[in-house]
Amino acid sequence: MTKAQQSERDEFIAKLRETLKPGDTLYTVLRSVSRSGMSRVIDVYHFTTGDDGKLSKSWLSYWIAKACGLSFQRGECRKPEGIKIGGCGMDMGFHIVYTLARTLYPDGFGVELIYPNGSRGRGNTPAMAAKAIEHGATCYGRNGTNSGWDTDGGYALHQEWL
Repeated sequence: MTKAQQSERDEFIAKLRETLKPGDTLYTVLRSVSRSGMSRVIDVYHFTTGDDGKLSKSWLSYWIAKACGLSFQRGECRKPEGIKIGGCGMDMGFHIVYTLARTLYPDGFGVELIYPNGSRGRGNTPAMAAKAIEHGATCYGRNGTNSGWDTDGGYALHQEWL
């Protein structure tokens, strides 16, 4: 990877970190499947509700492809636009979101904590999560862990099909 490519990748990772937070759900849309069934084109969206209560949609396919080093298919001549991903036998939408989350949170992420006063939050580091647990916060992590920190960043984001 050239310095320019790495710089571009880092830029898209930074944009996605600003846009997405652990616990967010990304929605995937299957746009096409090849005749052989060995590749598909998938779009990824993020929905948010603003302060005014209006729902807004963000199309993230291009940013995700650039950040994760995935192939992006431009919509030309009856070809759908989206992330072009090869393979079969598994949920490829989940694969894209998991790959993105591992890229954004390589060292893990803070699990949602419930503080004694009822408020909720996440530790930004393993030490912050452990300190919150020491002071009475509880959490329900993946696989029953209660440390407040998940070491596998791939599970920071959720995926659903539209």
